[in-house]
Amino acid sequence: MEEPNGQLQQGVKKAGKPRKRRVQLSRYKTLPDDVWEAMSVDERKAHAKSKREAAAAEAKVAKEAAGGGKAEKKPEIGKLDDEIWAAMSEEERKVHIKAKRAARSKKLKIPATKRAVPEKKEGKRGKTVPDDVWAAMSVDQRKAHAKAKREAAAAESKSRKQPSVNAKMNIPPDQVEAFLSALHREYVENVRDAVGDALDNHPSKLPRSAERLVDQLEKRVRRAKGKEAKAAEIQTIRAELLGGAVPAHMGKGCSSDSDNRSDTSSSSSDSRGGGGDLRGMTMDEINALRDSHVGGCVLRNPARDAHPDPHALRVLPSAVVETEEWERFPRIISVCGLNYLGADGVTDEFLSAVASLTCQLFAQAEHIDDAQQIAVMQNCYRYQATCPISVGGDHKGVEPTDHTEACYSVCDRIGEGVRSQAMEVLEHVLHHVTDVGFHYAFPNDWGLNTESRLHAAMQEAVQASVYDLSDYEEECLDPDDPHLLRIELQEFGYWIITTGWDLQAEFGPFKPTGEPQAEWKVRTAVEMKEKLPRSQSLFDETVATTLIPPTVESMRALSAFERPEEFSVGSDSDE
Repeated sequence: MEEPNGQLQQGVKKAGKPRKRRVQLSRYKTLPDDVWEAMSVDERKAHAKSKREAAAAEAKVAKEAAGGGKAEKKPEIGKLDDEIWAAMSEEERKVHIKAKRAARSKKLKIPATKRAVPEKKEGKRGKTVPDDVWAAMSVDQRKAHAKAKREAAAAESKSRKQPSVNAKMNIPPDQVEAFLSALHREYVENVRDAVGDALDNHPSKLPRSAERLVDQLEKRVRRAKGKEAKAAEIQTIRAELLGGAVPAHMGKGCSSDSDNRSDTSSSSSDSRGGGGDLRGMTMDEINALRDSHVGGCVLRNPARDAHPDPHALRVLPSAVVETEEWERFPRIISVCGLNYLGADGVTDEFLSAVASLTCQLFAQAEHIDDAQQIAVMQNCYRYQATCPISVGGDHKGVEPTDHTEACYSVCDRIGEGVRSQAMEVLEHVLHHVTDVGFHYAFPNDWGLNTESRLHAAMQEAVQASVYDLSDYEEECLDPDDPHLLRIELQEFGYWIITTGWDLQAEFGPFKPTGEPQAEWKVRTAVEMKEKLPRSQSLFDETVATTLIPPTVESMRALSAFERPEEFSVGSDSDE
C-alpha cells in the first residue's frame, strides 16, 4: 500500500505545478511547437523574458496614450504640479518629501490639494528665479544656480554655529573683564606691566588653553600705532569676547586702527612688544617680510653670508656684550650661530649659562659628523636665529620690536626664573636649532612642512596616541594658520630629541607616579625605540650624529636660576 500512496502523492505534487500553456497573444506570436521543443532551457527563459519586456513596454506606451489608463488615485500628500515643483526651493522640496514619508509611515490619507505658486521673494539663501527665467536656463545654468543657493545656505548655517572666541578658547568670564581692563591701563594709560600683574594677582589661574589667545590678543594691541588705535583695538577685542559693551572709562569714538596699521613713520618703543624703530622701513615692508617667513618665524632668505671661520662659532664668549641694536634688549651673547638677547633684569650669569649649554650641544666628538654640525651652525648664523630672554613667563616677557621680528628668525623666547628652568632653556634653544639650523641643513628630514620625515614621524606618534595635538589646535585662533604646523613640528622635535637623550625621565613634566603631565606620553629612550620606530630612526640618523646632549650636571645647575615669585604665570613649562 505504501508504493501506491507514494505514487499518488507524487501525482498530486506534479498536478500542483501544471506546465504553463503557450497562449497565443495578439501582441506577440508564439513560436512553433517544433521550434520550442528544439530550444534549450536557457533559450526558452531568454525567449520568455523578451516577451515579458516587450509586453511591458507596449503596455506602458498604451497607458501613456490613454492618459494613464487607471483612474487617478489621490496621493497621501497632494501631488504638486510641475510648475509648482519647479518654483520650490530645495528646502521646500525637502519639507514636502519629508511630510509625504511621514504620512505614509502613519498610513494617513490626506486629500490632494492644489496650492498657489509661492511668491518668489529675496531670501537669505538667494533669490528664486521666475518660471520663465528657469525655463530658459540650460541644465548647467540650473546646476550653477542650485549650487550657489546651497553654498549660501551652508555659509549661513556655519555663521550661526560659529562659536565665540571666548567659548572656543575657554577664557573664564571674570578673567576676560580683568584682562580687558588691564590692556587699557597698560597700553592707553601707560601703566607698566598692568596685564601681567592683573593675571598674576587674579584669584584663579588662567587656563592653559587660553594663554596663547591672551598673548595673541595682546600682540594685536601692541602692533596698533598710537593710543587711539590701541584703544580702538581693545574695543574690537572686547566686542569679540563680550559682545561689544564698552566701559565709560575706555571712551568712545576712537579712530579705526585700520588707518593706523599702515603708518609709515617710525614709532616710539613700546615697553612690551611691537612698534619700535623701523630703521627706515615702512610697516607694509615689515609686514611683507613677516608674511614671507617659513612657519611665521624663520627667514626665507639668508640675511648674511656664511661665517668665514666656522670653527670660531663654537667659541664661548668670555662676557656678555652691551648693545643698542635691539632697543629693548641692551645685552647680547652670540654662540654657535645663535643670538641670545637679554632684556633689563636678566642677569649676565643666566645669559652666559644659556650660551654655555648651547656650546655643549655643538661640542666635537668622535661620533659627530663635523660637516653636518658646521652646516647647522652656519644656517643658524646665516638666517639670524635670535632668541630673546627676559625675566618671568610669557605674560611678563619683553617682546622684540617689529623690525626684529621681521628681519631675524625669532621662534620663541626664554624666561629667567620660571619653573623647570633647565628644560625651559633647553627646549627653546632646541626650537631655534631645529626650526632654523636643521630646517635648512636637513630639508628632507627636518623641513617645516608636511613632506618631511619629521612630519611623518609626528603622524606616527599621533596615531600611537603618545603625542596629543589637541591643545595646540585649541590654542590656535585659525586652524589653517601656517604657524600651527610649525609649532606642532618644533614641539615634537624637542620631545623626541630630549627623550632620545633620556632627559625626560628626570627633567620632564611627569607626575611623581610616573604619569605624563603634558602632550607627550613617552618618558624614556627605550620606550621611544619600542613605540616610535620612525622617530628613533630620525633621531639616530640626524640628531645623534650632529648634537651632543648636555650633561645632567649642567641641567641641574640651571635650576639655581629659578625664582619662586615668577612661578604663578609663566611659559608652558611654568605651569
